[in-house]
Amino acid sequence: MGACGAILALANVTPEHCVKLYELFLAGKKDEAKSLQYKLIPLNRALTETYGIPAIKYALDRLGFYGGPCRTPLLDLGDKAKTEIDNYLKELNLLK
Repeated sequence: MGACGAILALANVTPEHCVKLYELFLAGKKDEAKSLQYKLIPLNRALTETYGIPAIKYALDRLGFYGGPCRTPLLDLGDKAKTEIDNYLKELNLLK
């Protein structure tokens, strides 16, 4: 969508989608890349803008990796945020 590079918090949670997006772009499949990017936006926003590091740690834990507890002053996610993250992971077929 015009960026020259990125630092992807999202890649910690779903590296396969991030790689696929890059590969689609390199292959000139810009419409497919754009579609995938739009599908990733809600989870990316939750992991960065809305909930930050606690969301990344929670998502990693849910996917079977080690996110671990948050260090102060950060707090663990509440139930509402956990449900939201779970729903985003399910939409991307990362969680059943």
